[in-house]
Amino acid sequence: MRIILILLISGYLYPQRNDSQAAFYNIGSKAIIGGVGALINKKPDEKGSKVFFKGMYQGALGGYLTFESKRLVRQFHRTDNYTYLWPSKILNSAGNSIIYNASANRNFWARWHIDFGFNYLEYDFKREKKLRYRILPFALYGNAYGFATSKFDFKRTLYSGHFIFKNKKLPKLRDSEPFGVALYNSI
Repeated sequence: MRIILILLISGYLYPQRNDSQAAFYNIGSKAIIGGVGALINKKPDEKGSKVFFKGMYQGALGGYLTFESKRLVRQFHRTDNYTYLWPSKILNSAGNSIIYNASANRNFWARWHIDFGFNYLEYDFKREKKLRYRILPFALYGNAYGFATSKFDFKRTLYSGHFIFKNKKLPKLRDSEPFGVALYNSI
């Protein structure tokens, strides 16, 4: 199902035009995702409305953190100051973790994750084996493609928390300005 969804939304994606649109999109959509997901994952003895509203509240909180992470990236774009990027990545991971927890009908603090390229680290406060490592297959493909076709930018990768590659053969957005391409968790 996820593969079908990825194929359907592939292509050009356009950003929200202002903070109001971005906040509404991030907070609103994540509240719905959190509420509906929590209902799907509710235990038989739980009351549906209570589970739904808890999921919505947590999803909205995660959506707000995700929105704020995007504002930090915008500050980087304006200033070219890399100190905005790691805090943005951490805030985004925190927001996504809260959204995942909400949609799984868990407490918002129960499980946290962060990714770096194709590496996925998850910390679960309730398990005996708290830290888990996984490989993200699509991101592994994106990174392998980047290494095969482009020059790896080690410095910017460390500064940003995302694998970054340079390729002079990218199409131009305007006559003089190349544009970036994000492919499966790499830039």
